[in-house]
Amino acid sequence: MVGKKSKKVSILEEVKELGQYDAEALSHAQESYGDSWKKRGGVGAFMMLARKWDRIENQTKKHNYDIFEAIMSDPSNEGIIDDIWDLRRYLFLVEAEIRRELGGFTLEAPQEPAEAKGKGSGNYPLGSLPNRISFRREEGS
Repeated sequence: MVGKKSKKVSILEEVKELGQYDAEALSHAQESYGDSWKKRGGVGAFMMLARKWDRIENQTKKHNYDIFEAIMSDPSNEGIIDDIWDLRRYLFLVEAEIRRELGGFTLEAPQEPAEAKGKGSGNYPLGSLPNRISFRREEGS
């Protein structure tokens, strides 16, 4: 479990720290497991994500789906937090893989207020997401 911090940091600072830690953990796991997470293709990768989510769901069910309560009931590194770590890292791997397959893409920060999301967005449930993603193909792709 992550130790207590001497000063309160913003949630975004926590996210940055988690991202860096995940990159290091994934690098270490890559040495042992390679690309086994995608061995069975996209369906297999989805099922791996679903399995992790099922574990989280089962552990939160007895806490009326209060994930914070579930974590606090077993704050050990082997508890629900381990499944949360795994799911987050697998999601990183899935996104990184598709970025590689598409030749990469960049995201721009949204310019519209949060309450405007979804309004007038056509078929895109995330608002004007296609306007915020630009794909770049490498030469020869």
